[in-house]
Amino acid sequence: MEHVPGLLLIGFSIASALQMDLSIKNDLQTMAPIGYIWGALIALSIYLILYACIGRAWIAGIAGSTLFTLWAIASYYTLVFHGLPLSPSDLFSAGTALDVMGTYDFSPTPYIGQILCLYVCCLVLAIALHYPRNRRSWKVALPLRAGLLVVSIVWIVWGCMGSLAKLAGFRLSEWNWKENYYQFGYLQVTCMKLAQLRFDPPYGYSDQAVADLAEEVENASTTDSTLPNLILIVNESWFDWRQVTEFTTDQPVTPYLDSLIESDSVVHGFTVGPLYASGTSTTEYELLTSNSTSMFPSVTPFTQQNLTSVNSLPRYLSALGYANASFHPASPQNYNRSTAYPALGFENSYWWNWEDYNSLNDAGLLSNDPYAFHGGLSDLSCFEVMEHLFEQRDSSQPLFLYNLTYQNHGGYLQFDFNGGDFALDDADHVRLLDGFDGLEPQAEEYLSSIRYTDIAFQQLTEYFSEVDEPVMICMVGDHAPSLGEVQSSYTDFEYELRSRGTPFVIWANYPIEGQDVGYISMISLTPLFLQTAGIELSDYYQSIVDMSEEVPLLSRDFYLLAGETEPRIGDYSSAEISPLSLRRCLYFEYNNVARSAKRLDSLFLPHSLAG
Repeated sequence: MEHVPGLLLIGFSIASALQMDLSIKNDLQTMAPIGYIWGALIALSIYLILYACIGRAWIAGIAGSTLFTLWAIASYYTLVFHGLPLSPSDLFSAGTALDVMGTYDFSPTPYIGQILCLYVCCLVLAIALHYPRNRRSWKVALPLRAGLLVVSIVWIVWGCMGSLAKLAGFRLSEWNWKENYYQFGYLQVTCMKLAQLRFDPPYGYSDQAVADLAEEVENASTTDSTLPNLILIVNESWFDWRQVTEFTTDQPVTPYLDSLIESDSVVHGFTVGPLYASGTSTTEYELLTSNSTSMFPSVTPFTQQNLTSVNSLPRYLSALGYANASFHPASPQNYNRSTAYPALGFENSYWWNWEDYNSLNDAGLLSNDPYAFHGGLSDLSCFEVMEHLFEQRDSSQPLFLYNLTYQNHGGYLQFDFNGGDFALDDADHVRLLDGFDGLEPQAEEYLSSIRYTDIAFQQLTEYFSEVDEPVMICMVGDHAPSLGEVQSSYTDFEYELRSRGTPFVIWANYPIEGQDVGYISMISLTPLFLQTAGIELSDYYQSIVDMSEEVPLLSRDFYLLAGETEPRIGDYSSAEISPLSLRRCLYFEYNNVARSAKRLDSLFLPHSLAG
């Protein structure tokens, strides 16, 4: 019986590692043998840390198995609702997850059943094998427990997050999460992502190198004589499923937006976002700052970065004389937006949700009967706020408005025809004729919701068509909705690219040259928006434009060179970066955001103000 406690913890570790892989639906068939071993050793290290603190193996076993079970359940539902496993950076946005939890269906599944069965087995073993024993003296117990604690921590830091993990062959391929988790296991990948929370400089970086590269930027951009008013809309979960799968409906989903594209009167295309089916604030960060998250892929910038001095669109436009305001119909605490928005340079930020007092009504920015739709404020009401903010502006200066919507947020079983609480007129119910096999209820709800976005955008453009001042509107989706496993004829990188490609459209109440730009980086949309509006670029924005000719796509997880069809995974901190245009952008970005860098302010000012 002397060795029972140790065997007990080893058994718990194997079960817990299996629980975590069940949480991501890993059938273990493609898992490398070293992934099994490392996963079990990570779990064992956590159990040993608990044992070192508690001193009783059976109590540590119960505590550890309870911890892993709750972790596995949270990871499983994160995958189901957002399309990605639970990662370390998600802990910084736990409050946001709790805020929207009521819109999802937490029905048990076979995976949850297997996770709970393993938990029950661990509990039964812990209780059954608990037996009276002679306690060791403190002189023996304390050094033993301290040693186990130190060894366990060193193993996790060095063996799973540090150099030994690299020597063992562990590498992250961020653009396809399954390649990581299904090959190396959930626990090892989580440790590697934890290590990525550190922000390392790109290879060869120095402040002097930034100054030298800045001298090479050729920027001849100028600003037109009249500055247009600008509206930027990040539309929650706006996505065009036609680029991924084949389906037909009984009525068009986005007839107005389609007509704009066909008329060749708008700039349009798809932006490749940092994440699939989640990560709204990360998309906002890339869009508003034009900083790629490729050098810190496991970081949630709004909650983990100091944004007070980074390049941002509102701050940039303020330097050109713009007033600005932002609006989001949800809690300001979600993703720390109450702090992030002012830090990015927004002068006034407005919020709205059903439960709290809302200043919008007192300010006359929203009608007394706001239109609730699909669990939140409708796009129609959001755009009404934009119109009222425009009407109340100081007409002596141009205005920049920013709106992050909520209407199309998941889950997608909230309409009455799906047994939910929100009524939908039968004429507005978009019905599938074929496609989305096995996901018809969710797909019909989502497509019906997007139809309302189309109607709302038509109303918004019709309103501003009657305005005498020049107005330009850009609307872009933040990420795809998480409907489930949607069948597609596309595979590998082509599928990943299309799954992350959210639509965007740039419209103006004056003639602009229509253009289909295809797939572009999220960080490239702001420079494109400024160019279309006839606004001069900073050297930083110009460097992004120049880079896009050689590197048309730079995302959190990969980059794509012009003329190539397969992505490249960037190891930016430990290898020479090529081509030069990519290195220049990453150097400029690090100079922009890193606290240790001596910021070259002229890079991020409008060209005419840079001196």
